[in-house]
Amino acid sequence: MSATTVTHVYQLPADESNRAHFLNGLRALAETYGSACIACSVHDEMSYADRLEKELSLHAGEGVVENIRQEFEQNGRHAETTAFSP
Repeated sequence: MSATTVTHVYQLPADESNRAHFLNGLRALAETYGSACIACSVHDEMSYADRLEKELSLHAGEGVVENIRQEFEQNGRHAETTAFSP
C-alpha cells in the first residue's frame, strides 16, 4: 500500500498547557497508527496561500489561478482513488 498525504490545518489553543496536551496526543496517535509528520510550520500558511492566490490573480489573471486550482484538485482526486484501490 502506498502512502497518502492529507493536509490538516489546526489553530492551536492559546493556552500553553492545552496546546502541549493536544500536540502530545497528536504525536501519540501518529506513533500508534504509524503516521509521520512530514511538514509543519508556526506561520499562518493559509493566509500565505490566500496572498499568493491574490497576487497570482493580479499578475497572471483569475483564469490562470482557477486552472491551477482545478488541476490541483483533479490530481488530488486521482491520487485518492488510486491510493485506495485494491
